[in-house]
Amino acid sequence: MPPKFRGASIYSQYGAGHMIIDNIAGMIALKLFSLEKKIVSAAEDVANVLGGDKAKTTSDLLEKVLASRVTALKEEQESISKDIDLWNGKPSDIFENVNAALPNIPELKTWAALEQRELKTLTTYPPANIFQELILWTEQGKLWNFPIDNEQGMEEEHNVHFSEHVFMERHLKEWCPKSGPIRHFMELVCTGLSKNPYLTVQEKIKHIMWYKEYFESKQDLLQEVGADIPQSAIDHLSNNSTAFCHNGHNSQRSSKRKGGKNRRRGKNENETEKRELVFKEDGQEYAQVTKMLGNGRLEAMCFDGVKRLCHIRGKLRKKVWINQGDIILIGLRDYQDAKADVILKYTSDEARNLKTYGEFPETVRINDTVTFVEDGFDEDIEFGDEISDDDEDDVDNMLFQFTLVHVNDNVDSITASSLQLTSM
Repeated sequence: MPPKFRGASIYSQYGAGHMIIDNIAGMIALKLFSLEKKIVSAAEDVANVLGGDKAKTTSDLLEKVLASRVTALKEEQESISKDIDLWNGKPSDIFENVNAALPNIPELKTWAALEQRELKTLTTYPPANIFQELILWTEQGKLWNFPIDNEQGMEEEHNVHFSEHVFMERHLKEWCPKSGPIRHFMELVCTGLSKNPYLTVQEKIKHIMWYKEYFESKQDLLQEVGADIPQSAIDHLSNNSTAFCHNGHNSQRSSKRKGGKNRRRGKNENETEKRELVFKEDGQEYAQVTKMLGNGRLEAMCFDGVKRLCHIRGKLRKKVWINQGDIILIGLRDYQDAKADVILKYTSDEARNLKTYGEFPETVRINDTVTFVEDGFDEDIEFGDEISDDDEDDVDNMLFQFTLVHVNDNVDSITASSLQLTSM
């Protein structure tokens, strides 16, 4: 037997009933149609008997008859009014979980702002005449308010004394050195700000604080070039005939009595404390030094297959000796893929541990000593400005040169100047 569908069963139950209803409706319609024909023919017969305008008489008779039928239908169709109590009835249960919390839908702020702008555009009409346009421009600040003067928009400056604009050096006392290139530069900045009539006092102070934060972020660089050495330290060095390196540390003049560079280097290596093993993070990579370039630069083959030019940071110089063949950790630059910065140098034991953990390729060779020194060199390459032991016997004077920054931002260009201190 073919399968029975739900639609077929429904039709078998209710199809016969629908057919009976349709037949009854058809019979009623036929009877009504025949009744109407009889009424119309009867009205025409009466009009023929009366004579005169037969069409008008027929129309009047039919109107009278149909008017009584319409009144009867209206009485049948009148609604039945009944009072219903909305609060005590049985609920239909069509709304469920009405008090349930709505899901946390993120709000699109940009979309909402664009919608508000669109609604404002739809409800805002353009100016109808030149007067409304002038009023709109005045409210937008495009026209002068009346009476016109030269201090419009300077209401906040009425309570500010002119000395606050002119004497800006007071904001340098807490952080700026009393002398040196930074002081000279900031004095020129204050002079330019004092002559600027378009900035408020708060904006000028904010401008100075920006330079403060900038110099604080470049503290390592300033120590390296010696720009942060106070004048008192320079005078002390001049009076005591003590050499001073550019990074602010005492010169190694007295180290001659301790055995020279080899001993100093060995001392630094022996004093290395055992530290926690450092793994690379995002933006970092392991590398092996392939070539020393001098001046704080080296060439390294990174373990991602890229050869990069690496720069040794100032805090690593003269504290960590980096040689050819060493394993180092570098920080990648997003804007310069071919360059990187040296973060730290791994010892031989640390490098072996990292290789054991699978951080290094198996082809990497780790040596305890440097075997990559070029011919003609019997020493490791040093970084910094130390004076060699061979030259220390002939050195009687130390030259300190502090190069000023060239400035070309709202002030005149500052030419490079130098300060020469001669020891007695």
